[in-house]
Amino acid sequence: MSTSITESTISSVQGVQGMLTAITALGLTGHRFPAGVDVEDGAVFDFLTIGSGAGGSVVASRLSEDPNASVLLLEAGQVAPLESTYVGLFPVLVNSAYDWNATSTNDNYANQCLQNNVVETTMGKMLGGSSGLDHVIAVRANKFDMERWAKATGDDSFNHENMKKYYINSETLNDKDILAEYASHHGTKGPLQLIRETSDKNKDILESFKELGHDIILDINADLSLGYTEPLLLKTEEWRQSAAEAYLGAAKNRPNLFVQMGALVTKIYINSSNVATGVEILTSDGVTKSIYARKEVILCGGAIKSPQLLMLSGVGPKSHLEEFGIEVKADLPVGENLMDHVSAIVGITLKESDEKVLPNTMQFPVPMTTGYVSLDGTEDPTYQSINLYFPHDNAGLLQLCAFAFKYNNTVCEALYKANTGRDLLFSVINLMHPESSGSVRLNSVHPAANPTINLGHLSNPNDLDNLAKSLQDFVTLLDTSYFKNIGAKLVDIDLTCNSLDRTSFEFFKCYARWMSATMWHYSSTCAIGKVLDSDMTVKGIQNLRVVDASAMPYTVTGNIISNIYAMAEKAVENIKAKWCYSEPSF
Repeated sequence: MSTSITESTISSVQGVQGMLTAITALGLTGHRFPAGVDVEDGAVFDFLTIGSGAGGSVVASRLSEDPNASVLLLEAGQVAPLESTYVGLFPVLVNSAYDWNATSTNDNYANQCLQNNVVETTMGKMLGGSSGLDHVIAVRANKFDMERWAKATGDDSFNHENMKKYYINSETLNDKDILAEYASHHGTKGPLQLIRETSDKNKDILESFKELGHDIILDINADLSLGYTEPLLLKTEEWRQSAAEAYLGAAKNRPNLFVQMGALVTKIYINSSNVATGVEILTSDGVTKSIYARKEVILCGGAIKSPQLLMLSGVGPKSHLEEFGIEVKADLPVGENLMDHVSAIVGITLKESDEKVLPNTMQFPVPMTTGYVSLDGTEDPTYQSINLYFPHDNAGLLQLCAFAFKYNNTVCEALYKANTGRDLLFSVINLMHPESSGSVRLNSVHPAANPTINLGHLSNPNDLDNLAKSLQDFVTLLDTSYFKNIGAKLVDIDLTCNSLDRTSFEFFKCYARWMSATMWHYSSTCAIGKVLDSDMTVKGIQNLRVVDASAMPYTVTGNIISNIYAMAEKAVENIKAKWCYSEPSF
């Protein structure tokens, strides 16, 4: 039996992973971060921060700005590898030692064109967490998102105008054109470096969107909500700006910041008065230790791992915890309301080409545009499109299809053939405000075991209709002058839908169901208002906060990482105010 393109691509990427593992062993990146420590059993710190992703790195770095505060950051993974540094290599981090390697359940309805009919819920297991392997698109929640948050939390401090300062304080924008027009919307002194990568390849694409009536905008983050743009990216000209790079790198020489890597937190200690007092960890060499907090335990494990640890510690749905014999400390809907931006890809063939294009791992792999489109006449987007311009015969297309998105061979073979001798537009259509939700549930009492993840994609029929409408709207791009002139066509993928009229709504409903996938934007499993108070403290438990995407009351428009940074900056402000530490040094 011949090897499929998907299998060949996976084998090739695994070979690259092996070579990069050997390079990582040389320790080429460790000097940029705080040196790791091996904390003694019984050690006490003011603050314990669990997880070093976008939430945890901000919290640990900002709290350690005050020399009077001792901060221990606990990370289950190790230092981010060399391939994390270079944005162009993000696909090779999937299914590696730097990924938690968890998958969703198969509901036999959505995601049926993915390998094994399940979603690889890729999550970073390294210093920097998922910020070390994400797609670096920097987009903020818009005013409609923040109105929903303020209403859900009953806290007007989450309104758009107030939250803006936290985005600004987190960033240093390096773009003269944007700063010339929108300086008041951006920061120039924050830890995170942002740039924009422009390309002539995008000009005809953007002009075609303009022909359809969409605005072409310089900066979606300047309080705009609709239009197409070349997005801001969380990177410098050379490398990725992960949370560890930006926040921990700046703090690496502080004597009051301690980082223990290879430390899996197995339980949060909650005493009989429902006060969080510390944690139990399992080190990478198999040693169990207890570490204690004088002031707070701050959980920053992300929307999958944070609810798992809370439930293992006795905070969660009473009946579910009792199934596993766990003493209930607080009966809360932890792990419910898992949200994600369900997506589906579209391939469009572009012009014939034999142009030689050399890959540059320092840049985003290919030219990219993003767009935000409303289908209901409001300014609140229905969908986002992320549009990647792949030059002809591009190996990166197969890596993205087979190894990152995990589409099956039928899909990747069709895209591969369409890309042979022709450039190709690979567009990801993401539903911005899904009504479906899933759950995170314990699979075992063993903390190293991944939980049961039900994404719930398209479980609300409105989502299937809205994703189909979004796809149908997007492919009107084929009716524009440029796309007609070059003979552009929708890539024909062999689906059961192909017996339907390919212009009909029923076709796009079928296409949306079979081709549905994830954008890895998991959130809301420990939502403010349901599980947390508006200061991100756990209801009914003292001195325990959750500061990560799980705290979001609703998902937001576009990629979520910039919003986690802003939430974490806000949380630090609350923590410092409570314990009378100095304000953040913005």
